[in-house]
Amino acid sequence: MQTKRKILITGGNGYIGSCLSSVLYNKYSISIIDKEKKSKFIPKKIEYVRLNLKNKIKLLKILEKLKPDIIIHLSAQSTIDVVDKKKKDYYINNYVVTKVLIECIKKLKIPYLIFSSTAAVYKKKDLKIKETSKIFSSNSYGKSKIYCEKIVKKLNRNITKFCILRFFNVASSIVENK
Repeated sequence: MQTKRKILITGGNGYIGSCLSSVLYNKYSISIIDKEKKSKFIPKKIEYVRLNLKNKIKLLKILEKLKPDIIIHLSAQSTIDVVDKKKKDYYINNYVVTKVLIECIKKLKIPYLIFSSTAAVYKKKDLKIKETSKIFSSNSYGKSKIYCEKIVKKLNRNITKFCILRFFNVASSIVENK
């Protein structure tokens, strides 16, 4: 019998992570790391570790134990409504956390990484945005993700293959016409 591939989702308590884990857990061995308590939306069968990813020593121990084949890195400070008030939070929760994770991935030679970025890395314009559009952000969130993408791209592709997903709007709110 073939063993299931092991997928670790960071920030798995969030909207994308909880939805993704619910879809994948029957086909893959799913683990989640998040700094918050386990959400009721995450299936009980999923292994859950509560940890702030800034803690490199504990993160290394957990990764050594879990031995993931794939890491889906969704963990981030993303609430755009506080972007001007909490600039330091974006740097710490996005860049510093990603830097620590990348150091662990390099050390343990984890074969695959999917990195969750954002369309906020693109320069604002009225025209259609393409993947090749100019990268520039004037807000802390977008800047932190640009820095993260740069360190992800420094991974040795012979050891860790990666892709960067730049999400636009994952779920929108309903606006009522009055």
